[in-house]
Amino acid sequence: MRNIARALGLNFAMRFRIEVLVGFLGVLGVTLAGCTPVGPVTVVRQSSKSACTPASDTQCFFRNSPIRLVETPVHIPGRDLVFFPLAADLEFVDLSQETWLAPKGTLTDGASIPTVLIPVVGDPRDPKVVNAAAMHDAYCGIGNEAGPKYRTKTWQATHRLFYDALIAGGTPEIKAKIMYAAVWMGGPRWNAKTRQSDQTMQRLPATLLENAMRETRFYIDRSNPTLSDLDTYLEWKQGEMERLAYRTKGP
Repeated sequence: MRNIARALGLNFAMRFRIEVLVGFLGVLGVTLAGCTPVGPVTVVRQSSKSACTPASDTQCFFRNSPIRLVETPVHIPGRDLVFFPLAADLEFVDLSQETWLAPKGTLTDGASIPTVLIPVVGDPRDPKVVNAAAMHDAYCGIGNEAGPKYRTKTWQATHRLFYDALIAGGTPEIKAKIMYAAVWMGGPRWNAKTRQSDQTMQRLPATLLENAMRETRFYIDRSNPTLSDLDTYLEWKQGEMERLAYRTKGP
């Protein structure tokens, strides 16, 4: 059904609604009978970089893992969680063999998930997550603004790093995609050239963001999309939120 929808050229919103409908029919035990197979129809959306998978653990990996932390807590105003500095460098090698570095002294809270989305995603502090959180924090985390790696990559690449590092750390694929979607929606963004913050998502009402994340979690749980398809869905969801916010606010 999903491939047929794509072949018919339906837009992403309609394809998503078809997937949800089919999911509900499956849950109710309804059999779609009398359909003549038309053969596989595949549409491939090109991605700038392949994602790590559970099967690529020999190609996506950490060096100097697990992280070691200085036992002196750091409290950052306005943040509920306590931060700790890394006691040594932590490296991550992704599928393209690019090496990412969280330098000694990087502050991390072991979470990386935006506070507003924690009720939807769940408590992100998990032993399988801490390495990925530290890597992510080095490139965009609060308290690391003066660090040598801060915003040296695009926000898109940095959030993809988070997903890859989660997979390499042993986080289940579905959970890793949910956490990736959370940082994509509510995590920091910046201009690639100036490194100035982009507040596009932060200007949206928190209720819109939470509802969108709940719908995104359902989509991931139901469909387990590829990262490329998930990116497409997230871009569509952002546009939908912006339209709803405009209608609510008025011209």
